[in-house]
Amino acid sequence: PPNDSERKEICMKKRMLSLLLAVALVLGLCPGVFAAGSSYADVLDTHWAHPYIEDVTEKGIMNGVDDKNFAPEDAMTRAMFVTVLGRLADADVEAYGEKAFRDVDPDTWYGPYVAWAADHGIVNGVGGERFAPNAPVTREQICTVLSRYLEETGLRLDEDGEAVSFRDADQISGWAGEAVERFQRAGIVEGDPSGSFL
Repeated sequence: PPNDSERKEICMKKRMLSLLLAVALVLGLCPGVFAAGSSYADVLDTHWAHPYIEDVTEKGIMNGVDDKNFAPEDAMTRAMFVTVLGRLADADVEAYGEKAFRDVDPDTWYGPYVAWAADHGIVNGVGGERFAPNAPVTREQICTVLSRYLEETGLRLDEDGEAVSFRDADQISGWAGEAVERFQRAGIVEGDPSGSFL
């Protein structure tokens, strides 16, 4: 049987798998579906992501936008993404009641998660002491935040894949380049059919 250290590593790997499944949802891989058939009225039980959506909901990692809808076609906001990350990390958000950014109210459902992520160096904001919680999270932001999260938790990715130059590589922000390459080499992100990342 595994010892305590091995059990902890197994648990962390399972969390990482859950995180990567959540990322797949975030990266806009869900085609449009609007019909009943699952826990959510707008997610068919035949939809490819249905079991993943059910799983992250059951585990309390993600919630619907209301009691009946998951909104699989809606863009995930920066606040939503950091909240999902905090839940995966079992962040003790009770300890975070302070305002981390001037546009994040600590009393909102996402406020403590943003404060936790800022305190751990996982998010830096968008400049001007702002976090832009309601802005859609971008692919390069996802890679950057996840890369910082991996550093914070000590988790490792298999980054042995061949580096690929995206067609729009010159448009990827300088602050995101290393993280995007890291996740590309790990086989977690790839370009669209034209070879572009953004």
